[in-house]
Amino acid sequence: MLLAWVTPLAGMAETRAGTVVLPPNMPPPDMSKAQAHDSFVELIGRAMSGINNKGVQMRIAQGVASILPRVADDLQHAKGVLVIIPVQVSQTDSGDYQSLIGSGLEYVGIGSSPADANLAYTSSDRLSQGGKPDPEASLSYWFTKSSDGSIKIAYSQLSWLKRGTFALYGERKLAKYDWVRARQDEVGRLARSFAAQTRDANLQSEMTKLENQRTAALKELDELNRRLYEELAQAQRAAESGRILQLVGFGLELYQFKLKASEGLNPANKAALMNEQTSAGVLQKLTEIETNSNSEATLIQQRVLVETNTYDGIETKQIYILQKSRVPVGNLPSGSDPQLEQP
Repeated sequence: MLLAWVTPLAGMAETRAGTVVLPPNMPPPDMSKAQAHDSFVELIGRAMSGINNKGVQMRIAQGVASILPRVADDLQHAKGVLVIIPVQVSQTDSGDYQSLIGSGLEYVGIGSSPADANLAYTSSDRLSQGGKPDPEASLSYWFTKSSDGSIKIAYSQLSWLKRGTFALYGERKLAKYDWVRARQDEVGRLARSFAAQTRDANLQSEMTKLENQRTAALKELDELNRRLYEELAQAQRAAESGRILQLVGFGLELYQFKLKASEGLNPANKAALMNEQTSAGVLQKLTEIETNSNSEATLIQQRVLVETNTYDGIETKQIYILQKSRVPVGNLPSGSDPQLEQP
């Protein structure tokens, strides 16, 4: 009979949480055979803590057994895999009745932590349909793999996962998290992981080439966006300085007038202003700087659009190869703020 052991998660001693450990290199159980079925139900029994419906327990065990091969494959490219067991509770004359929503198992996907995986999933349109999970009766399973080949299932109530997800979202909002770059980084990480592990030399070469192209496109986009920000800032600063000086600047000596006009401008624009011989000339030069910077910003924006299309094309090719090669790209960050609201 298969054996398992449980260790409580820190800070969760009074909650339905812990860790079930599956033996190293355990083959997927044949749930059609009574002995294998019973052994596996016993193995993950603690991970179904709080589920008092035997039929629900059986479906959960069957669902977990069916996804183990996929989990093992996905863990080759990720720190962990998140799965949610959505349970709804109905009030009956004989008490609470538990039932599973939909298939009874929601394969969220990979992430660096349960909250990270759930946040990426929440930002997509792949949420449960057909009922509202009870946050205390429902469970979340976080699968990870140890160096000895054993797979750990850290489990807790869904309410804990939700709180952790909102906490992570809040931290990222405060830190001005770059949602676009997070997606780009994850695509690159998976591409490099695949290239390092695949035994197909042609696919390895193709993915390496695409990843180099993607990295170069990102570098070009970063430089263009830096220049765009600089030009827009120069235009804004020149316009503001011109407005202020037209109102209050004519009481200043010419040298002070030029110093005030050049505040916040780059060295080239400062030098151009300092060469002017009259206050009117300085104001005219500020207008010229604003116009030139806005024109340059427009040209840069057009190049950003071209380079963005180039990048998107490269990423699309990479994701296509990864999907065909069964690399887990189904839970990629969306690239935008998920706009979570506290329930």
